[in-house]
Amino acid sequence: MTRQYAGTIKADRGSAENLRVELGYCDIVAPMDGRIGLLSVDAGNYVATSDTTGIATITTEAATDIVYAVPEDRIGEVVDAFRARGTLPVEILARDKTTLLDYATLRSIDN
Repeated sequence: MTRQYAGTIKADRGSAENLRVELGYCDIVAPMDGRIGLLSVDAGNYVATSDTTGIATITTEAATDIVYAVPEDRIGEVVDAFRARGTLPVEILARDKTTLLDYATLRSIDN
């Protein structure tokens, strides 16, 4: 009889461990720090890792690295200035090319 209970205890421990693993899937953790915007889902909605719409928008307040192309007719000027001074100030403009969105720093040049 003792062996039977030992087997039951072992099975119950396995079930408890499995439930701990399953419970780990109940927490949603943001991939970065920032401010969360409006939610795309409500409490009780089913979400999956394959969802392409996401569940919320996070705005990061940390610096972001971006890659952008410099117009061919300006590349020589930019490279010369970068070699002479190191990092260069950059203005980030909206698509209308007149609205200033932010300032940045050019820290490296690739090819």
